[in-house]
Amino acid sequence: MGSYDIRSQTYAQVFDYGNQVNPEVLFAVQYGPGGNFDDRNNSKHGIFMNPVNDYVGIGRGNPYGANNTGLMPTPRFFDLLAANDTRDEATLHRVLYADEAATFTSPEGSDNVIPGDTIVYYPKTPLAPAELADKLQRYWVYQPDQYLFGLPDNIPGVIYQYSSNVLRTNFPIFKKFDDVGIDAENGGSRDAFIFRIAATHLIAAEAHLGAGNTSAALSHLNRVRERATGVANHYTTVNIDTILDERAIELAGEEDRWAVLKRTGKLEERINIHNPHIVDHGAFNANTHLVRPIPDNEVALSEGSIQQNPNY
Repeated sequence: MGSYDIRSQTYAQVFDYGNQVNPEVLFAVQYGPGGNFDDRNNSKHGIFMNPVNDYVGIGRGNPYGANNTGLMPTPRFFDLLAANDTRDEATLHRVLYADEAATFTSPEGSDNVIPGDTIVYYPKTPLAPAELADKLQRYWVYQPDQYLFGLPDNIPGVIYQYSSNVLRTNFPIFKKFDDVGIDAENGGSRDAFIFRIAATHLIAAEAHLGAGNTSAALSHLNRVRERATGVANHYTTVNIDTILDERAIELAGEEDRWAVLKRTGKLEERINIHNPHIVDHGAFNANTHLVRPIPDNEVALSEGSIQQNPNY
């Protein structure tokens, strides 16, 4: 890591579009606004977002991009973001704004939307009933316990009736990968960070924990937390779950979470506790859920030396 101290940059500065080549980044896939399509084909801006252009007042050419995964974080992710954690603001769009004029109509009335108006607000903490009803006269509000798929109960008398929103999954979309110059194929030109020094601290924390050196593990873990919150020694004890929680916030959307949970032996435990959709996928089966399908062309090229994984 040399002499670089991650506290010399804020989390928001690390992900500032104008600061893509910075000392925290150890390896990145570099894209660019020019050249051929492959040079500007980073679609990371579309991860962890809903089809925002389905909100009245947000068009297809909006600055947020287009959903390209159909994925969203679990409620556990949002719960992990403490009140003093600056990664919340840097990672999430908790307010979406109109980029075109429109008129929203519901059984309770209508609202003329102009560019720059708030369209939807996802508060970090629940709003009181009176404040919620007031804001729902002007725009959508989805409380933290409403971030999953579902249809909240309408609030009587307000213009923005939940049943009038065509979207049934509403949650704060990701901000940290915001891009510019998104083309017709939704390709962006932002660099994709593969390895950062903050991640190296978290790997070091895990390694020291495994070696029984909890003091060194805490030092690396608290360095990451301090950059985010300003608190020097937030953690006084450490275990693998503590490290996994910190990885979830720091590296959200950057790492393959499935691979990390598999490697640490925590996949089954964590999905059963924290993924509310696990009931849709049946009981955990290690023969299926701890492996991935091998591409058919690789199986064919192996001339029989590679067999497809069971259940795929």
